[in-house]
Amino acid sequence: MAGDIKSALERRKAELDAHFFIFDSGYLKTKDEQDHEQPVKAVPDLPYLRVLLDCYLVGSKIIEPESASYALANGFPLDFLHFLYDGGVLFVEKSRDLFVTNITCCFIHWRAKYKKHQLILVQSKNEDDAANLVYNKDADVARLSFQEYHLPESMKTCNVDKAGSYCNLYWPTGSRCRAIPEGARVIRSEHPSMVFSDEGGFQDEFSGSFTAALPAVQGGGFYLSVSSANPGDFEALVKPDSPRQTSKIPGFTYRIVDESLPVLRVHYSAHPARVPGTEIGDRWREITARRYPGGIESPRWRKEQEIDYYALSGQKLFPNWEIWQQKSNIILDPFEPIEYDFYGSFDYGYRNPSAYLVHAIDRDQIITTVWEFYAATVEASYIAQIIKGQDVILPDGRRFSGNPYAGKERYKVADPSIWAKDQLSQQHPAYMSDRTQRSIADIFLKNGVVFIRGERGGDTTVANWLLGHFWKNPDKPLYRITRNCKSLIWELGIQRFKEFSAMVAINKDQPEELVDKDNHAWDSVKMFLKRFPPAQLQKKAEKKPNTFEWWKRAARGEPTGTFSIQRELNG
Repeated sequence: MAGDIKSALERRKAELDAHFFIFDSGYLKTKDEQDHEQPVKAVPDLPYLRVLLDCYLVGSKIIEPESASYALANGFPLDFLHFLYDGGVLFVEKSRDLFVTNITCCFIHWRAKYKKHQLILVQSKNEDDAANLVYNKDADVARLSFQEYHLPESMKTCNVDKAGSYCNLYWPTGSRCRAIPEGARVIRSEHPSMVFSDEGGFQDEFSGSFTAALPAVQGGGFYLSVSSANPGDFEALVKPDSPRQTSKIPGFTYRIVDESLPVLRVHYSAHPARVPGTEIGDRWREITARRYPGGIESPRWRKEQEIDYYALSGQKLFPNWEIWQQKSNIILDPFEPIEYDFYGSFDYGYRNPSAYLVHAIDRDQIITTVWEFYAATVEASYIAQIIKGQDVILPDGRRFSGNPYAGKERYKVADPSIWAKDQLSQQHPAYMSDRTQRSIADIFLKNGVVFIRGERGGDTTVANWLLGHFWKNPDKPLYRITRNCKSLIWELGIQRFKEFSAMVAINKDQPEELVDKDNHAWDSVKMFLKRFPPAQLQKKAEKKPNTFEWWKRAARGEPTGTFSIQRELNG
């Protein structure tokens, strides 16, 4: 009798408390395919895993932020947890082999087992990978089915062999876990309570599936994406170079990207047996690094363990950018520019982001980018309103503040492609609303915004100006950016040169061309800086009149002498 009472109490406690079910009861088992001696084992009770579980519970609105005792005790502030609770979206970037996917499956197991009528979609790059997390061909194979299958009889609530089928696991609560491949199609056709995207950084269609899941989040659902480092849509959303806040757990940080997206970073040093500088941690790193050719200096180690998204990519355009963000005067707090001259620059995109920047130049000819608009899928007519200083609410609910310097810009320089008459595709909203053959520039002109043509290209030229002139002394920079220009700051940190494969590089020099991705604010600032090249770079042209280049510039009506900032200001 006493045993029956104890079992009933434990079942009730497991139903009410995810921490008890997963960590404290000792009943939940997971499998470790790398452990030949003991592949079936209890969930490791580690502080960072407890905090992750708290964040999942808060993001799912199962517990209040004030009840997330493990997260609060380990230095996660209440306002971050409230933001997570209100938003219902969480991204987790991680080092490899930290049990993060496993603890996520444990949470999904508990939620489906004890919460009524949940539809939980588990998404991976392909269907078979997703099935290996939910249910594959046998109850003892996939992670969720394995966990229920290995519970003691007193804790089981379903016969997994009968309740499971390929990609599906059903529970007596009326809940269902469904494994799905990447893409938006399935998510759009369902009404999920939760979407878990496993290794979202490796899904080519990640952006579409995330967008498709947002209506479910707005209805009270929870969207969770966990991934190792890989360039792509996941990386673009989490902006890995953005500032991070530290917790009390080494290697476990948090941040809110663009004031909208909570992101956790779980570095291998969050594991107490992997902390660098400790005997056990250094030993783990020494042994683990042997798997990677080149050890801890290899790009594969940096990508998989140090969460370096670009370790296998080309060289950074600005190698010291991360240091400069923290220890230079290039990035500064927003301020009120008084007695400055203002200019605008604009790079247009629809499916890709549009970027409008406002630049201020003081009496000492120091340039500061002081404001930005940066967003995708915003029609030109709405962007025109924002540039003119109007706050805008889009039909999809997004809100944008108007340009605080509207009407003060001496001129606005723009991407020359906006004057092309075939810029509007048949899918573009402006085409659908007005089928006349107009350019994007015509739409802006109709809405009261006038641009002058800018010049595209010049990545390495402008980069050399920045490195050799504007940022020659980072403590006294001649070009600065305020911290509210977050997308510009992020883009500057991720610009990289293209790189040939090792075999091609045997016979060819590495290219000087940049990777053509996430460069919209960068293109915008380039178009502006090209109108203010460093004066000393133009002095050589003064000494060589009557050259072909000198006459070409003269014929185009361009300055043939020093083209200084002061000359531009004087018109």
